[in-house]
Amino acid sequence: MSENEAPGLLVLPEVKPRVETGPVQFGGDWPGLFVRGDGCIELKECLEAAIDQRAMPDRLGDLKCQEWIELIDRVIVNGSKEPEGR
Repeated sequence: MSENEAPGLLVLPEVKPRVETGPVQFGGDWPGLFVRGDGCIELKECLEAAIDQRAMPDRLGDLKCQEWIELIDRVIVNGSKEPEGR
């Protein structure tokens, strides 16, 4: 592991087309949420605001958080059935 890699980072071969932020499922496992690096910053800010129980500084921040909530809802709804063999 190089000094620039995060602990626990799973490095996989490049895939085409590029995986975008959204629901991802590996084989028959539970679907999950893949968040691209650029989306991590925004998601982190939304989560920090919720934990701190502070209002987002503007309406745009609220809308961004709502988008993350809706994306997570898509993962939960699409993956609501338990995978076979679990």
